[in-house]
Amino acid sequence: MKSVPFYLFFLLIVSCSNPNPYGCNIDPSVIASNDSIVKAPKGSYRDFLKRTGEPQIKNMAYKSYRLVVWYSFERDCWIYRLRQTSDGGILTLKKSYQKAYKEYCGVRDTIVTKNLSPKQWKKIEYVINSNCFWTMPLTDNRNGLDGVGFLLEAFDPEAENPLESNYAVVSRWSPEKGTEFKAICDVIRDLDTSK
Repeated sequence: MKSVPFYLFFLLIVSCSNPNPYGCNIDPSVIASNDSIVKAPKGSYRDFLKRTGEPQIKNMAYKSYRLVVWYSFERDCWIYRLRQTSDGGILTLKKSYQKAYKEYCGVRDTIVTKNLSPKQWKKIEYVINSNCFWTMPLTDNRNGLDGVGFLLEAFDPEAENPLESNYAVVSRWSPEKGTEFKAICDVIRDLDTSK
């Protein structure tokens, strides 16, 4: 019996990989809507990134996630930026507080960097993929005056996701308990052990 050349074996394995192992619903109207919004100019978000010294994760060479949480009181904005490394990942957490709260409580804005183990990184990947982040609508149109705003970005240079896309963004105002988006955000926020 003749042996199969290695490159054919490799090609067979790659072509059989499933980009949607969790059976995420791919709604073409949602995807089209997300694409049209993502491609639109985002002046205010770009300005926010410049003000906070945050990079555009779409320009990175490695898998990255960024969760931005805007608070109504006391805390101002907390930014959780995660990037994959060869031995897990790195979390950079920027915590900023409202000026009056800083003066009253004597707290300062802080930046914390923390290494993530391979197990922690796998958990993040699992919760993002199993909760179908890549196929979520950009927004659910909920909003209000008092609450917390969340924006989660993902950049995957290999585009290993149900849409085979390398960038996605989802935004929610005070996401409800029990939702897939809240589950993702909770796992990322739990990486901060200094709460």
